[in-house]
Amino acid sequence: MQKTVNKEEKLLNIVKYAIHIIFIVCIYLTIRWSDWPTVNNIFFEYLFVHKGEVDSAALNTVTGYITGYVVYIFTVSIPDLKRKKPIRKLAMEKIAIIYNKSVYLLLLMCKNCCQNEIEWNKVIRKNDIECFNDDFFSIMKKFDITAKADTIYLHKENRTPLNWSEYLCGKYEEIYDDLDKIFLQYQYYLDNEDIEIINKLRYSKYLDAFSRKGTQLMNMAIDVDGYGYYDNLPIQAFYSKTNNKLSPIFADNGKVKNSKMLVEYIIELKEVYLYLTRFKEKCGLESFHEDFASSKLINNNIGHLGSSIFDLKSVTKE
Repeated sequence: MQKTVNKEEKLLNIVKYAIHIIFIVCIYLTIRWSDWPTVNNIFFEYLFVHKGEVDSAALNTVTGYITGYVVYIFTVSIPDLKRKKPIRKLAMEKIAIIYNKSVYLLLLMCKNCCQNEIEWNKVIRKNDIECFNDDFFSIMKKFDITAKADTIYLHKENRTPLNWSEYLCGKYEEIYDDLDKIFLQYQYYLDNEDIEIINKLRYSKYLDAFSRKGTQLMNMAIDVDGYGYYDNLPIQAFYSKTNNKLSPIFADNGKVKNSKMLVEYIIELKEVYLYLTRFKEKCGLESFHEDFASSKLINNNIGHLGSSIFDLKSVTKE
């Protein structure tokens, strides 16, 4: 999918450049075929003086293209340039909100599988992106996705708490849908770099696994026989029952690297962070804050410690 999008973008760029190049050629031919006086110079006469007869159909085609080009510039291109900057900024504001939500969810998950404040303090930093250190990945390998989620949301049917698989699938599905809306609504006014940064998240294996789209292959390791199992099912399908523990979702098991999906997602978020930082320096972004998640977790005392640590003993007993 990503390769297809890149091919389409390259084709559009070629068409755009071709339109301008043809205009320059038409201007040249108009001057060459005209009776306008030129500089008395052999080189200029060779380039711009046409001594033979000019075909009327060719001349009409050239002048018609020039007229159409000028009309296009004043009726389409210039108005688009005026609208592009504010609309592009609006799209980036929405991307910044998605980035903030994504980082917040990851750090909240991490806090829930920290044993104590000492362990949590090894992760949390004032700058959100700096929280994704080696301690973060080590702690996340203990994350129990079947545990009670750290949220006030409840099941509508019986008002019981959501588990993490249900909560995260709902949140990431919202994020995926928001990314789709941004792409569909604003792609005409976005630069290729903007579209690329949006697609980094849209085609993320991690986001796809939670968003129920089922277009990416997931690898889940089960300790019973030591093999890794692959399927194109969303995460919630594996953890639809509270007693279905399997193995920690981000824990490596032999040759099966379940942490790879998380590592790649963090890399994608870091690329989004760098892009938003550059965009903020040029255009400003009110919704982009480097301490969005960490400030909430620290100042408001959000998130429980040790409430979602995978219990290997409970799996052994079963």
